[in-house]
Amino acid sequence: MVAIDASFSPKSGRTSYGLDWFWNGSQGQAERGLEISLLALVDVTHNTAYTLSAYQSQSQ
Repeated sequence: MVAIDASFSPKSGRTSYGLDWFWNGSQGQAERGLEISLLALVDVTHNTAYTLSAYQSQSQ
């Protein structure tokens, strides 16, 4: 099985690469920060996921 997950990381600085407004699902609103998307191979038998790719979303 393959899974895609986007994770939000809040940032308060101004110079972080990729800093922009992204959806923060835990807060239920868009917030300023960074977003990382992971593509993973999931082994449901052993409850383990192996990251195949990580991508930082670009700021608009």
